[in-house]
Amino acid sequence: MTGIYCVIFNLLANAFCYPSNENTSDKFFYAINALARDLGFDTFDEKIDQELLKEHYTRLFINNPFCETAPLYASFYSSKDNLLMQGARDEAKAFYQRAALEPRFEKEPEDFLPTELYFIAELVKKGDVKLLVEFLHHIIGWFPEFKKRLQGLNPHPYYSILAEITLVILNNLYQEVINEKA
Repeated sequence: MTGIYCVIFNLLANAFCYPSNENTSDKFFYAINALARDLGFDTFDEKIDQELLKEHYTRLFINNPFCETAPLYASFYSSKDNLLMQGARDEAKAFYQRAALEPRFEKEPEDFLPTELYFIAELVKKGDVKLLVEFLHHIIGWFPEFKKRLQGLNPHPYYSILAEITLVILNNLYQEVINEKA
């Protein structure tokens, strides 16, 4: 495994967090666009207003009075009735305990997408291949459903590209680690 995955998963985790000065700078957008270009995806306008992204983030992931949202929690996609704080949360929590790591965000459930992406970066850094394979299986089990739901909500191109990039990178890492184990 290469250290570049640590950088990429930290970048993606930050990108899926609520827009702030840290994840809406020109430098940050340039990095996401560079990754998109490297993977053959369309790019987005790098001059995105932070307030506009906050509106889209809220509409897509938190609350939209006019239609559904795409919650950033594994349990929503893994539970039969789209409930939060269900089995996938407990599963994520168990993974963190096995790795002797604390979740990145104290105010979010353990199955929050940015937390899970940060965790992947930490597993790559630690070189814990066995746990990484298991955790990738966990996240790949729900992320495609999240991506499909997000794409159905007419997302801002930035979030659409993020979902595309994330799924490709998750699958690439999974294949790389499986091949390494063999």
